[in-house]
Parts: sequence; structure tokens; C-alpha cells
Amino acid sequence: AGREEYGDNAVGYVELKRANSLCTLQCKICPEHKVRAKHYTVSMTVDEAEEKIVNVECKDCAASA
Repeated sequence: AGREEYGDNAVGYVELKRANSLCTLQCKICPEHKVRAKHYTVSMTVDEAEEKIVNVECKDCAASA
């Protein structure tokens, strides 16, 4: 984002779960131009041993339907 303070307003929460080498991150975030709008639920799974992204999913985005 272009504005430094954007991140504080855009992220609702972040949850991190580790199981062996897999790290799952789930968060609520909104686009920069709609910081007061409903946040999207986004998740990402990373294989930390292989340093590879396994999966990324936006559960509430219009494009994910």
C-alpha cells in the first residue's frame, strides 16, 4: 500500500498455527480504498521446511465464488 499507516487499519486480526513444518496463517483484511468495508477472510499455508507457499485462499472475495 502507498500509505504507511494503511496496514493498521486494513488488518482486523491475524491467527497463526504451526503443525510440524506447515504454518497456516489466517487473517481478516480489507483493500486500501475500502478500510471501513467488511474485511475479507484470507488464509495461507506455508511449508517452512521447503520454504514454499502451499495454498492461498480468499474466502470472502467476490472472485473466490
